[in-house]
Amino acid sequence: MIEKQKKHLQHFNEIDSKLELNDSATKELLTKITDLDNETSTIEAQLDTLILLAEEQKELTREESLRQTALFDQLTFQEKDISMISNKMEEFNQLAADVKTKITETETNYQHIAEKLDLHEIFQQTLLESMKETTGSVNKISRQLDHLKEVIFERVHYLAEKIENNIKSISQPIQRFFVSSKKDETIKK
Repeated sequence: MIEKQKKHLQHFNEIDSKLELNDSATKELLTKITDLDNETSTIEAQLDTLILLAEEQKELTREESLRQTALFDQLTFQEKDISMISNKMEEFNQLAADVKTKITETETNYQHIAEKLDLHEIFQQTLLESMKETTGSVNKISRQLDHLKEVIFERVHYLAEKIENNIKSISQPIQRFFVSSKKDETIKK
């Protein structure tokens, strides 16, 4: 019996030591579970923060998409405006070429008229030398030539003013467009 009691006691001691080991392992396990719970709470808080950041990022992406769309629309309008200006410039270049051609024609006509006037003056000199008695008709021709010169000079002056006014009327809208475009760009910045 004593031996059985010793064995039982030994067995109890073994069970007790195992229980103590088990208890310490349980305490460690509880500590680890508590640590894991804390880490899980931290991870959940981080996940909540990440979800908020993801939502903010999503909102920022949506806003950026709207900005990109607005920028694309603005670039489309600017491209249309540039195309329109390009067409106007082509028209202006064509008009300038036409004006240049007309000026060249006017200069050529003026040279022809000047040559004719020179011929008329030579003819007048010849008439003056050959017919001194017809000074009245020579004076009349001279007045007509002077009048013709005035008319020619008036026409040339009129054409030059007309061309200058046309160029100004074409350049003013273009200048206004560039000034307004620069103002728009300055305002947008």
